[in-house]
Amino acid sequence: GASISATGRIKDFPVSPTGKLDASVVAVDLKPLVDVAAQHYPNNAVLKGLAGRAAAYPELFQDARVDLVTSAAANGDGTTGLAVSAQGKAGGSAFSASLSGKGVADRLLEAPVSLTFNARNTDATALLALYGLPALPLGMLGEATTDVSAKGTLGGGMATSFNLIGNDFKAGFDGTIAGTPQGPTAKGKVSLEAADIEPWLMTTGVGLPGMGTGMSTWLAADADFGNGLLVLSMLSGAINEAAVSGDVNVDVKDGLPHLAGALALDELDLDPMAVALFGDQAFLGAGGAWPTAPFSQKSSLPFTAELDLTTASLAAGPLATAYDAALSLKLDQEGIRVSDLKAKFAGGALSGLFELKNNDGTGLFSGQMKLAGADLATVLPQAGISGSGDFSAALSTSGKSVDAMVAALSGSGTAALKGLTIAGVNPDAFGAFIAKADAIGRDIDAAKTARFAPQIAADGSFPAGDIDVAFTIAGGTLRAPPVNLENPAAKLSADITADLNASTVAASGSITYRPGDEALVGSDPTVNFSVDGPFGAAKRQFDSEPLAQFLTQRALEKEQQRVEAMQAALLEKQRLRREVRYYAALQAERERAAEELRKQQEAARLQAEADARAKAEAAAKAQAEAEAKAKADAQARAEAEAKAKAE
Repeated sequence: GASISATGRIKDFPVSPTGKLDASVVAVDLKPLVDVAAQHYPNNAVLKGLAGRAAAYPELFQDARVDLVTSAAANGDGTTGLAVSAQGKAGGSAFSASLSGKGVADRLLEAPVSLTFNARNTDATALLALYGLPALPLGMLGEATTDVSAKGTLGGGMATSFNLIGNDFKAGFDGTIAGTPQGPTAKGKVSLEAADIEPWLMTTGVGLPGMGTGMSTWLAADADFGNGLLVLSMLSGAINEAAVSGDVNVDVKDGLPHLAGALALDELDLDPMAVALFGDQAFLGAGGAWPTAPFSQKSSLPFTAELDLTTASLAAGPLATAYDAALSLKLDQEGIRVSDLKAKFAGGALSGLFELKNNDGTGLFSGQMKLAGADLATVLPQAGISGSGDFSAALSTSGKSVDAMVAALSGSGTAALKGLTIAGVNPDAFGAFIAKADAIGRDIDAAKTARFAPQIAADGSFPAGDIDVAFTIAGGTLRAPPVNLENPAAKLSADITADLNASTVAASGSITYRPGDEALVGSDPTVNFSVDGPFGAAKRQFDSEPLAQFLTQRALEKEQQRVEAMQAALLEKQRLRREVRYYAALQAERERAAEELRKQQEAARLQAEADARAKAEAAAKAQAEAEAKAKADAQARAEAEAKAKAE
């Protein structure tokens, strides 16, 4: 199927051919001619490579026309000078090439050689195929050009420059290429720039999860290739504006590229790796439910790896993101292994390891994680709790889909909570309850209590201090033993479960307030509560029935105390009345006795006065009588004397 025309003269063929030859080759497809030549010269690496490329990309040499000019001449020093130039087109590629050198046939590795090659194609796919890369005819790349120049000896090394330039794409190499008994070697600087690398990856058969949104890429490194191993040193650049740097070794293991080394990244998302491991449909859910699509039977990871990584941001898809992470990552066709993980998460220090496998369509997971000094408000957002916590857990599961793995999740762990505060729980509500109940009075009942108790019970925060909680996970459900929290004003107890299958949480418990002097026998001031609903949107309800019983009993006892106080007051009044009558009688008797005494004293006084008066009258009478007698006696004497005198 090829038409060859040639003119020229060659002598001393094939020992030391010299001469000049002009040839033209025209063919609908050069592949059969290349295959024949490769079979005829099985040790010719160039022909063998071209045959392999044509087999992989059948359009590579179609509609071909090649014009070739060759000349060879003896140099007089035992060497032969060779010059070859070619131009034409094949497979849609317009190309030109030149080769010049001198040497002897049995020492070709020592011969100085200079060559150039450049080509242009409206579809860069053909150029990728020409360089031996897998190339799918997707028509996504557009026009591209390539050029190669090399100068030196195959044995000692050829200074080589290579470029492949397309639409917003450029790949290049600048260094030295040499041939050795162990195979070709290359050393130099490589670079890659692409506004969007995804079409190029797709064309070469590399599929990554999440493709379709674009991936800008800029990479540069010092490259050293030999014995099938490519060493990339001082790698630097960015993927989607996220920086990448480090040192990586690349070889082929089990038919896939294998990466080993250390990289520093701006960001790393484990989600695409999991999607490649379990299939594109495995993580597509609807309505917030866990995905139910079965896992693929085998992994589609495009490469394997053993890397030590540091990354500013480490994401597990939409589930969680850690920062300032360091880890060892191993990827193979069995799964993903992460060990020596250290990162910052939720304000704390995250450490641990885990393994995720795809065993013929069955997913296997096992892991051990620790989180120290985490901010509870960040770990459990919208849960209404604050403080810090240390968490540890060991988990494992298996299943043929994500929802099946969640349903089979099992393990155990601990949580040491420090400075725990629960929002929406008022430990100091008792005084307000009493004030409200007293305002209502003896008519307090369950309905009236329900009108004010929930609002008061929720108006505050419950400082619970430090607590250690152990938990278990079985069948995708987390359970913890009853939790008891206390502070000086109240005690809170709760039973907590979390259904990871339905992504819901449920808790029930009670808040018992310390009544102090208001304590009653047989009844405590308690408010029950329940929490139920999806993670981050659970609803809380209060049940004030136990509190209503306490307040009702308190009101009854207060009423009984009031009645008893009234009865006591009545009895006291009666007693006082009796005492008043008694003391009034005593007073009356005292007054009667006093009056009687007064009367007696008055009578005695009057009698004394009468007696004194009578005595005085008697004395006066006696005196008067005495005086009268004395006067009479005196008168008698005087009369007697007068009589005497008269006589």
